[in-house]
Amino acid sequence: PASLVGLGVFIYGLVTLDQNSIANEVCGEEAKNITMCPLCEKCTTWPLHQICGYTTISYLFDHPGTVFYAVFMSFWAVTFLEYWKRKNASLAHHWDCMGFQEEDERPRPQFAANAPYLEKNPITGIREPSFPATVRLKR
Repeated sequence: PASLVGLGVFIYGLVTLDQNSIANEVCGEEAKNITMCPLCEKCTTWPLHQICGYTTISYLFDHPGTVFYAVFMSFWAVTFLEYWKRKNASLAHHWDCMGFQEEDERPRPQFAANAPYLEKNPITGIREPSFPATVRLKR
């Protein structure tokens, strides 16, 4: 549903593209005679109608419908998250795993006995038995 609303908002932007007053002013005949100041000290002046295409395209992503879409997405995200929590609890009850606690998986004793040193695991942050990279590549 959220993607369909997003598509609808984009199509609304396409349909109302000719009502964009800023693009109409920048792309109009009178804008061809307007010269803009340079953007930096080394830059030269530039005609206003040069940004006509950018102004027209930017309307597709920045029009009144996008405000509606932003508000819709915030409500959609909260609603979806709460629904998912409810579904998760329902499935946990149905499958009889309400008190399930994930157990830490310890390295095998044979591996830990042969590992020459301990190295910090970048994901868990726990020091674990490890082999040097050259030995790991050979395995």
